Amino acid sequence: MKTLSLRTVLLHLVILILIFQPISLGYTKRMLKNQHVRGRQNLIIDKRTINESPDFGQCDDIAIIGAGIAGTYAAWRLRQQNKRISIYEYSNRVGGRMYTVQFPEIPGINVELGGMRYLRRSHALLHETIQQLGLRIKRFDLGSGPSPDTTVNVRGVHLRFDELGGNKTPYRLLPNERKPVNQLLCTQSYYHKYLSAEAQHYIRDTGGFDSLHGEIVASFAVRTSPPSNSSNDVLTVATGFASIPIKLLQRFLRASIRHSIKLNHDLKGIRKRGDGYYNLFFEPTITRSSTTWTPRPATLKMKCAKQVILATNRFSLEKLDWKGLYQPRIREYLTKSVKDIPAAKLYFSYDYPWWRRSPVYSDYIISDTPLRQTYDFGTSKLNPPKSVLQAMYMDNNAPYWEELFDRGNVNEPNGHFVLMGKEFVQVTHKYLADIYKLPVRNIPPPTKAAAYLWKNYPYGGAWQIWMPGYIWPTVEREMTKPSVNDEVYVVSNAFNARSFSFWSNAALQSVELAMPYFGLKPK
Repeated sequence: MKTLSLRTVLLHLVILILIFQPISLGYTKRMLKNQHVRGRQNLIIDKRTINESPDFGQCDDIAIIGAGIAGTYAAWRLRQQNKRISIYEYSNRVGGRMYTVQFPEIPGINVELGGMRYLRRSHALLHETIQQLGLRIKRFDLGSGPSPDTTVNVRGVHLRFDELGGNKTPYRLLPNERKPVNQLLCTQSYYHKYLSAEAQHYIRDTGGFDSLHGEIVASFAVRTSPPSNSSNDVLTVATGFASIPIKLLQRFLRASIRHSIKLNHDLKGIRKRGDGYYNLFFEPTITRSSTTWTPRPATLKMKCAKQVILATNRFSLEKLDWKGLYQPRIREYLTKSVKDIPAAKLYFSYDYPWWRRSPVYSDYIISDTPLRQTYDFGTSKLNPPKSVLQAMYMDNNAPYWEELFDRGNVNEPNGHFVLMGKEFVQVTHKYLADIYKLPVRNIPPPTKAAAYLWKNYPYGGAWQIWMPGYIWPTVEREMTKPSVNDEVYVVSNAFNARSFSFWSNAALQSVELAMPYFGLKPK
């Protein structure tokens, strides 16, 4: 048998590559093109399904999609433009991820299902806006992170936060890892590369928020400053955080009779017309007991506008049928540069604050249980000793709580509160008994519960984190105006490069990036 030389083999390989590369490239391009087209076909805009068409003489000058903090702030900033401006909101509630309720029997204590605090120094734009709105500001006494006497309950051991890294720390740490968590983070931002597996568990379990660790960019994991617990630094709004978007909306509507808000409108698609205006296609929604859905068969309403501001979350943008968001680079930014983080909060009301009898009591507890973070939200001054406990605040175990909510909870007619199934209460009380070192039989039944899981459409998550490999300012700039030929703007805090998206200040900064396109000087 004749043996082929190495040179002959290489020559044959080159010939094969030259033959099949165009076929392969052609197939790849067709595949990507087909995926691109299929992706945009999530909505079939058929005139037969449109049950309401706009009076084209009454098109909005500006249509703002979303009545959360970003949408209402954008409307408020544009209130003196002497233009026809409409806000379109998915549900029947204004506020988005700012969601404040109160237990009927415990007036005066705000139950914050979404945002609940901000930092005076770091969030100057939000602080200034709240002052301009005339909302009363007060100290958020629980701070924004652990204090030295915060109870930490990990691996069955209770200790104070300032004891972490010492002899009571229940982790098999290397000698150079036996130090407070914040020192490990500050000195070793690439902790997943340099620290042992035990040290990684130590950081994650005692940090409260899991989304600050793991498959994220290293700079995100670095705390640029230690947690602030000064009551002068950490602030909230006396009437609840949802008062901010509500007051912004009121000021906007009061500024002109040409301003309006339309609730229960879910934007599904955008099409540019020959005259430069945009047709906006909405599905009507229904909200009952704080749950919003689209009735079937779905129909479409068509509105129109000269300019569009998309003040929605990343997940909503991903589902939107508009060609500007399907450009390859923009699509990559939208789907890969940041990651949605689901989070949940659970509050119980009780006839008295039983947890203050705990031998390890502190007003804030971090644990490695599914509760993760537990806050003493206080006793009613108007109806003592009735009190509120934020039993759970987590950002990692969404499927666990989602299943428990689905199995044990049914919305009450008034919407904000949930009926508590026996299993739901038993499971939560078991974990509360562990972290407070009290017999579960000593925990009285709660009188009410309020809970929210930030995961599903249209939110997708409570906040977003940056993924490795992206230049934040570049993504932020290009996502603000995704298409150079369109007057459609994105003001989602998901792509903010100035503040982390879990702070409300980031939403306002995102709006300011778009203001020059409307003739306003950014703040």
